[in-house]
Amino acid sequence: EGHPPMVLSCNRSQVIAPLGIRIARVEDHDNLAAVFDAQSEVVTSVYGDFFIAELIEAQNDENRALVAEVDGRAVGLMCLTSDVDINVLAQCFQ
Repeated sequence: EGHPPMVLSCNRSQVIAPLGIRIARVEDHDNLAAVFDAQSEVVTSVYGDFFIAELIEAQNDENRALVAEVDGRAVGLMCLTSDVDINVLAQCFQ
């Protein structure tokens, strides 16, 4: 009571390392596999040990894979495609 409201803030870079984004390379497999395996063993057990490398290697004009990296190490993966089936999307997301 009687104290004015207080706002605390900090710069993102003081808490979380800056991320670089780039096109994925097959050499990123080991770093990315460790990230995926730490979250779930389903990816490797269902799709195989080299699923991530195969996904990265299969990039073409319609399918791209991007990695987020910190200090030169891949820490995240995003796969994008321009081959979208609108009917499937409509069924999944009403």
